Amino acid sequence: MDLRKKASPVQVLGEGLLRFRLIFLVVFAILYVIFARDFSATFAYILGAGESFAQMISACKQTGIAEADYAFWISLGGLFVVLFAVRLWLGKIRNALSFLFSTLFISALALALNEVEEVVAFVFLGFLLLAMILYFVVRVASVKALLPVLLSTFFWVSISALWAVPYFVSVSFVVLALADLLSISLDAGAELRKGAPVMGSLVSGFYKAFLPSVISVVLLGGLNGYFYKASMPIWMAIVLPVIALSLFLLVEFPVMSFAPMSKMRASHRSMKV
Repeated sequence: MDLRKKASPVQVLGEGLLRFRLIFLVVFAILYVIFARDFSATFAYILGAGESFAQMISACKQTGIAEADYAFWISLGGLFVVLFAVRLWLGKIRNALSFLFSTLFISALALALNEVEEVVAFVFLGFLLLAMILYFVVRVASVKALLPVLLSTFFWVSISALWAVPYFVSVSFVVLALADLLSISLDAGAELRKGAPVMGSLVSGFYKAFLPSVISVVLLGGLNGYFYKASMPIWMAIVLPVIALSLFLLVEFPVMSFAPMSKMRASHRSMKV
């Protein structure tokens, strides 16, 4: 009798994504060359998003939320609470805290970019260099999420600029992208500290993050399509969540798996009795 626990479909999917990761990255590189060539349009879109967010904050400071777009802020707060609750319920505390951190980080980054309009390209290059140092040098699993998300985000923003996606819609999916990969890296780091193999740790993190990620992206896509139905065609509301999930599965997770994490693994594996 085979007493080994049968792998779940999600675990099989995670293992398959790692097995064919090189193929996915080659395809992604080709798509990158095709769709992410217009750097000026991409940086202009990033600056536009930062300026839009800064104007909303400024309006609230000057006139108060009650006199600003009250319905928008209520909807935004409700969306955050719903997504936080879903991720806490399905993915536990690490997943929920990853979403909270990602929301705060992306919001702060958008405001910061609005202040460096003249040198945004150099800021991006500096951020890319920092992400590469964290990815290749620092022995902390959570920081390995930054470089894959940064690479996929630039592609995502290029698509958003090409299709004139509303700023909030585009940025909201970036928040989820960082939250998902950060959650995987935190769970993988916990498994590595127990002495689990690197690939096994990544698959374990992927297994825990998969359902919250899929539910969050589908829910966000539906809500964005509803609230932005006047400025976003129905095909875009359908296609954007598909692209976001594809980037998570075929780009971000595979890229993170190339990070050197073997030295973060504990020398002795702890076992539950």
